[in-house]
Amino acid sequence: MKSKVPVLIKRASLIFFLAMLFTFIGPIVFGSYTENVPTRIDFSLTDIDGNTWKSNELRGSVVVFNFWFTSCPPCKKEIPELNKLVDSYANKNVVFIGVSLNGADEVEGFTYMHPFKYKLIADGEKFIDQNKVSSFPTQFIVDKNGNLVDEIVGSVDFYSMKEIIDKLL
Repeated sequence: MKSKVPVLIKRASLIFFLAMLFTFIGPIVFGSYTENVPTRIDFSLTDIDGNTWKSNELRGSVVVFNFWFTSCPPCKKEIPELNKLVDSYANKNVVFIGVSLNGADEVEGFTYMHPFKYKLIADGEKFIDQNKVSSFPTQFIVDKNGNLVDEIVGSVDFYSMKEIIDKLL
């Protein structure tokens, strides 16, 4: 007489295979590269107003990077939430910098319909590539020492971002 093996045990190898597949292939397919992002963020970026922002000059401040582009619906959706955050940290050591894939003319035109209260960097593809950002929007939260402490892929809301920033102040 043959022993009957429960269905779950028969399928265990399939379940194990699928778990391994999603563990190793999932980040590539879904765009999460947190493990490849450098822990120190060094930069020298010029915003659309001609101001230069350097990592060594912003030590002592929390820096929030928002990576976006003009035709990204979730990027547009989160602008009011980020603007509220800028207002709530107006007198604190928090700097918000939006880094766009788009050129300066396109970014400036976009801001007429979608006002930003934070600094905007146009033509940010090199900085985006250096930091292995592959999904938009993405937020980097950098502590007062210039270290990346959190990466958020996808749209953000006021309260979840505030919780992270408050811990760093």
